[in-house]
Amino acid sequence: TGLADADGVTSPQIPVAIDPIFGMDMRYGRLLLENAYGPETSDLEMPFQLEYLGADGFALNSADGCWAYNTGADVTLDQSGLSGGNTSVIASSGTVSGGEPEVGEELILEAPGAENRGDVIATFAAPQWLQDDFNEDGTLEDPSARATFGVYRGNDRIIYWREVQ
Repeated sequence: TGLADADGVTSPQIPVAIDPIFGMDMRYGRLLLENAYGPETSDLEMPFQLEYLGADGFALNSADGCWAYNTGADVTLDQSGLSGGNTSVIASSGTVSGGEPEVGEELILEAPGAENRGDVIATFAAPQWLQDDFNEDGTLEDPSARATFGVYRGNDRIIYWREVQ
């Protein structure tokens, strides 16, 4: 029925219809951080991308090329699931291109070293417009994902492996 600000200025002119003279798409978007695994002796890349909600679910937002990120400042780690040693984020910064990080500027965790196995939870502090309700509790939160050290998926050149007893 009206609008009033903190110093008492009022306006009876709402609701106001906003009708832009140019075409624009309004999208619900989020930052997605994916789980990753690998040996404890190699650095581990954790993929992330910007997505938008479309008719078929979330899809890569290849039109986004302006969000600037800094993994060194924006990623925190919970290392309580790591059996020994520690890991850290190899700091990188950049601007997304096509909804993905620039080549060479991905989120990479430093190898914890031989025999230091387990899980690390990485949480990426995202601006509010890139948060989502990942755990479906009705509240927006920063994306997080699990990095598992001490798992090796095998050699890509092996098609079939049979053990004989």
